[in-house]
Amino acid sequence: MKQILVIVFLLFTEIIAHAEEKLATWEQFRSNLEGGIFSGPGVVYMNLGNCAVKIKLLDNETTPYVYGRISGIRIDHGYGKDPKGTIMNLGLGCYTGKDLADIKKEFTRPDGSYGMSEMHRQWGEENEVKVGVKLFKGATWQGVGNVQDITTGEYPARDIFVCLFSTATRVPQALCSDRLSFAFKPKFKSDTFKYVTDIFERITFIDRDQLPPDSPAIPPKPVAPSPADPANSVQSE
Repeated sequence: MKQILVIVFLLFTEIIAHAEEKLATWEQFRSNLEGGIFSGPGVVYMNLGNCAVKIKLLDNETTPYVYGRISGIRIDHGYGKDPKGTIMNLGLGCYTGKDLADIKKEFTRPDGSYGMSEMHRQWGEENEVKVGVKLFKGATWQGVGNVQDITTGEYPARDIFVCLFSTATRVPQALCSDRLSFAFKPKFKSDTFKYVTDIFERITFIDRDQLPPDSPAIPPKPVAPSPADPANSVQSE
């Protein structure tokens, strides 16, 4: 009986916490796609298939969601003098199971700790590129950035490939980005790695059973049309 009361209390506490959150605005797509766009400010809960996250969006940020077809996050972040007109796209894909085990090898030392992987080091030697690693943290994850300093060519820049590894969920999961490119001498704060990681810090990993079931921040599944009433249906001979 005591155990049941504890579970009920925890569920009640979680319901109150969700009720107190300001949720991001949801706008349905006008096309045939089953989904829409979340606009900040507010909180978004996203079911990414095998991953689940909570994101705090600012008033200059949006993120699209297509029900049942999305396995990652794209945060469109406005910046500059005209935040609505200048957008930085930040994409993170979901990794679990074998895919997670495979990609983790690219961001961990031989002993399994986060840092310079042997794969990353060897890639740098083979391609004569200076490589390094950046470590950073969020509330529920450890971030690792594989750095490549591209000094040749028309557009020299520091390229960074990022993974956020969950440290707080029962099911291991990670969100990883494609290449993020930064100038060696950035002119604006928005052109720095710190600017991007500040955005990522508003992402929280959660287990899927922590998704609020009736939250407007999770679009419902499309309702299948009801079968025809047999009494009124026409059957071919």
